[in-house]
Amino acid sequence: QDASLLPAGAYTVTYAVAHGSAILPPVSRTIYLATVPNAVSSVAITRASRTTAKVGWPAVANAAPLSYRYRIYRSTTKTWSAWRYTSGGGRSVTLRKLVAGRTYRVQIVATNALGASETTSAAYRHR
Repeated sequence: QDASLLPAGAYTVTYAVAHGSAILPPVSRTIYLATVPNAVSSVAITRASRTTAKVGWPAVANAAPLSYRYRIYRSTTKTWSAWRYTSGGGRSVTLRKLVAGRTYRVQIVATNALGASETTSAAYRHR
């Protein structure tokens, strides 16, 4: 069957090898048909300390294997940071060196070998 007609996901394939009149026992393997990831559904930002905040988001389930990239906008400098990957495909990061009363923005992108999701954004005013 043409694999391009199947939806993305995990599939188990079972096959047997015949050699002459001998047929070896069947073997099963799981294969993954990938797709570009969906966007992260939400981003939560909470105060962790006087100068830090924790950013977290739920897993994207439609497109393994996955990694996540994020960047931060600091109103103090009016610039976006470079895109960074989370450690080990993690779904949280800690914002550091925050200033009370300032607004920060975070953008998250889910990525895999086929591409990147749409960007998900959240804003946070540090207290």
